[in-house]
Amino acid sequence: MIQRLIVCLLASCSLVGCVQKYQSEPFLAYGTTATLAMGQALQKQSSNQQYAIFTDAYCNNSEHYGLAANLTYFAFTDKQEVVHLQPDTELFVVGRAAKHHNGEARECTNVSRFIAEQGKAYLVEQHLYWPQCSMKIIDLATQAEVGQPQKVTDKCRKKNLTPLF
Repeated sequence: MIQRLIVCLLASCSLVGCVQKYQSEPFLAYGTTATLAMGQALQKQSSNQQYAIFTDAYCNNSEHYGLAANLTYFAFTDKQEVVHLQPDTELFVVGRAAKHHNGEARECTNVSRFIAEQGKAYLVEQHLYWPQCSMKIIDLATQAEVGQPQKVTDKCRKKNLTPLF
């Protein structure tokens, strides 16, 4: 039974691509952080929020980049996660949110591009007010929105994040 499960997991990874985890440890020395937070509307119902960070708009896996946070709305769970960023590098943040509402699962995906500056702190928050969905990247020192929304490619939407439900 265990062997069958392992074979099935390996087969599914080869079909859709395994999720690579974002590694922030190499970027600790730069002092640049992003708080990946669950939007307020998502905190009120059965929901899940994921963020991934990549260095291209197609969400291709590269060293250190991938799924950065998987936040769920349950009692006693964190609604945010802080990660360290590499400054002066073009980054693409993918936000994916889902919630159940009146027996229906609703999902949305956003991609935003920005270049983090050394020593700065950012807040990334995605909002899902059905049927609208948006994500903002805010410079915490200036409160300016620094993210530039990008077209969501099929590869970003399907391959690199884990199933929400």
